Amino acid sequence: MGYSMNTKDSLCVFWPKEHLDNDGKKVFYHEECSGVIFFGYWLSVLPSDTNFLKKATGIWSEYMGDLKFDRWESEDYNCFAVSILISTWPSSEKWRDIIKETLKLFIEEGAVIAWCGDEECSPSIDCFIVGKNAGNVYSAYTLHNDMVCNSNLDEEYKVLGDAQLLMLCEDFLFCSIS
Repeated sequence: MGYSMNTKDSLCVFWPKEHLDNDGKKVFYHEECSGVIFFGYWLSVLPSDTNFLKKATGIWSEYMGDLKFDRWESEDYNCFAVSILISTWPSSEKWRDIIKETLKLFIEEGAVIAWCGDEECSPSIDCFIVGKNAGNVYSAYTLHNDMVCNSNLDEEYKVLGDAQLLMLCEDFLFCSIS
């Protein structure tokens, strides 16, 4: 790819859609749409879906077309994801504040690290380990490092670099043993 795209044109999610075919049968598919996916990693119990989604909806109410969530729970992996379908982009002036407020919500609800990106962003905590597939992390937030983000909405889309991922990984490891 010989060109770069701004953040607004780069952030996308594949959203479930349906339509009726010529025979009147429902056809389900996924369409690429403007959006962002937020992830949080917990060392213990995940938050209540209802309370969390109510707060996330409040943050995005002016801009979202829809919202969905996923959760993965196991002995060593507790992750919560919120996908936002964006119907109207916020202004560049508001963009970073909205991203920060959403990531901070994950931390306030008990996550040790929160991050976001597009459809290619990995839900695995391994995305912060330099040398592994970095997972297209657009922005991240920890209690000790606040928010890390390299581009605003109308700027060239830039994911986090190795040094930033390492800093966040070290912070996450510190939180894990504290």
